[in-house]
Amino acid sequence: MIFISYYLESLPKLSQNVPLYKVNSYRIFIIRYFKDFSNLMQVMIGRVDAAAATSITHQDVTAVLSWFKQLKVSTFAISNDFVQGIWISYVGGDNLKVGRIASWMISSCARLPWKVAVVVEGHRWHGHELREMGFRRHFREYAPHFQLLNTIIN
Repeated sequence: MIFISYYLESLPKLSQNVPLYKVNSYRIFIIRYFKDFSNLMQVMIGRVDAAAATSITHQDVTAVLSWFKQLKVSTFAISNDFVQGIWISYVGGDNLKVGRIASWMISSCARLPWKVAVVVEGHRWHGHELREMGFRRHFREYAPHFQLLNTIIN
């Protein structure tokens, strides 16, 4: 999860492992724990008109962003369309199409029908699920002679 803040006076207590990078007037946090992400987002309530973030789908994140929606704070999902129905807009590619393009490239470039595996970072990334769906669907429809293996989690 990546969180970028601008002119944030006070911060919540975060885990000691949260690196902080400064670029011009912006502070960029790379957050690895849901509790830290939720705490940081809660601090933003009342201080911002809009928030943009990327995250996995998790109940803590959903709870905080639902609160944002009730308070009319515009929320934007970046790269991964997590917590669907709560954010105002999604900034990123069409994940089904990305999966189909990857499948088309492999099936077009392979000289023989090999075994093919999908490797994902985790099942909580909604974008990964959609890419996998597009990938498998293309193989089923246009390259059924390839053998698709079970998904591997990295």
